[in-house]
Amino acid sequence: QRLSLPVTIVLPEGVPEQRRLPMRRKGARVVEAGAALDEAKAEARAIAAAEGLTMLRPHDDPLIIAGQATAGVEILRQHLSLSAATGVQPAQHGAASRGPCPALDAIFLPVGGGSLLAGVAAAVKQISPEVQVVGVEPRGVDVLTRSLMS
Repeated sequence: QRLSLPVTIVLPEGVPEQRRLPMRRKGARVVEAGAALDEAKAEARAIAAAEGLTMLRPHDDPLIIAGQATAGVEILRQHLSLSAATGVQPAQHGAASRGPCPALDAIFLPVGGGSLLAGVAAAVKQISPEVQVVGVEPRGVDVLTRSLMS
């Protein structure tokens, strides 16, 4: 939107309107195709080829994952800013802390397609390897868990 670039987003049929509406409000063309993600991906590839568009894959594109890594850097930056603002140094990992800035032991993230988790984990482990990065999934939408079990 800021760059005035046209955006087309292809989603499987049945994606709730509350997910689609913000995309449309920001100016994206939203296309519904197929009952499953694989069908939507195939349609996205076809649209990209027919219209000469660049396709960004939200779950496994290295540039998307690198962009998601900035969220991990921001989490660490804000944690350090909190300690600077309060004058309280963050506690050492694993040490008991009383006060406004405890040690950052873990970051919990939704798994979804995995790019947010991959990007944040890559950044956080480079900067603060002692911080655990944990992926979580809601019951009934545990796609990663089911994938690993199959």
